[in-house]
Amino acid sequence: MKTTLQKLRDQASVMRRHNMGISQSLVLAKAADKPSTMTHISEESNLHPVNITGLVDNLEKEGLVVRQPDSDDRRKVIVAATPIGREVMNQIEKALEGGRDE
Repeated sequence: MKTTLQKLRDQASVMRRHNMGISQSLVLAKAADKPSTMTHISEESNLHPVNITGLVDNLEKEGLVVRQPDSDDRRKVIVAATPIGREVMNQIEKALEGGRDE
């Protein structure tokens, strides 16, 4: 059985491999759970709206999320996890549950 510290180290290892910090992992978790507007992600993750754009930019550069136009309101942008982004989120969740990602 892994300790909490071991689980957090495993999670940090996954995040480092994908150039992610805690805030980016929160954004990715929301996008992987359900494609959402940047405003919704900001509200749900308790991150300031000003920071969301930069976080999404970085996740997009890593190929973990994509921006898509909202089909109902062209002023809005939807952030969705890519298949790679969902896999990375699965690896992070697995590390927190105590499984090992290698």
